[in-house]
Amino acid sequence: MNRETREALGAYVNLVWATETLMTYLSAQLGTWELSMGQFRMLEALVCLGPMSPATLAEKLLCGTSNLSVVARNLEKRGLVVCRSEHRDARRKTVRLTPEGRALISEVLPLHAKVVGAKMSALRSHEKRMLRRVCQKLAQGDVLKFRRAMMRVDEDEE
Repeated sequence: MNRETREALGAYVNLVWATETLMTYLSAQLGTWELSMGQFRMLEALVCLGPMSPATLAEKLLCGTSNLSVVARNLEKRGLVVCRSEHRDARRKTVRLTPEGRALISEVLPLHAKVVGAKMSALRSHEKRMLRRVCQKLAQGDVLKFRRAMMRVDEDEE
């Protein structure tokens, strides 16, 4: 394994560890309201971005539509969201918060933000800004560079 690969792997391990540590705190907190992280993320997206189609919601949450359907169905059973067909086109559905869902996310979101803020208080302001830039860069990535790297991996396996 070359130095660049070892550094990448080390950075990946640290990123996963930091994320999982934070997610453990947040998941425990969400358990108070009997919410999974997926359910919370859906409620958060709907309160921040408004009603949207399941496909758009899945895209925003970076999850598959089948997983999103399960999450939406469970929230709908609890009366927190509704998934309705549009008047003009019955094939198109829209997911929206119910008043109960809006009340719940309005209660949970500030406390969620407080936990995130407490965990992130280990970083200085400039480190938080840098972390955001690095994460955005990593998420967007250089597609061509990634493809070339994957081609090298395929060649190495042959």
